[in-house]
Amino acid sequence: MQVPDPIPPSEVAAAAVPTANVQVQRAGGAVVLTARGEFDVITTPVLQQGILEALAPAPDRLVLDLSGTTFFSSAAFGCLVDARSRAGEHTVLQLVAAHEVRRNLALLGLEPLFSVFDTLADAQAAAG
Repeated sequence: MQVPDPIPPSEVAAAAVPTANVQVQRAGGAVVLTARGEFDVITTPVLQQGILEALAPAPDRLVLDLSGTTFFSSAAFGCLVDARSRAGEHTVLQLVAAHEVRRNLALLGLEPLFSVFDTLADAQAAAG
């Protein structure tokens, strides 16, 4: 029997770190934050920083497009609650979320805090 070569530690570490990124851009009268990847306790600070950047100009509307996320942890949901609080009453906060995120929003009792949409186009259309 042949023993496989060990995996170098650098490759193990790279494989263990989830990938996550956010992009913030203006789209019409809104600021849109697009999140992609896995948001866990390690990568949620990327989301938090993106939200702070998106809220800095105090936009009338912030759309958090989470449709490209593949994992969304309790830390990431906490980040959404913080975003709702920071947005205050002057910023409409909309979420674009796939089934899994929507289901967890409902299970956590957070759904009433947000306007949730299936697609970015739906969220933009709702703005009028």
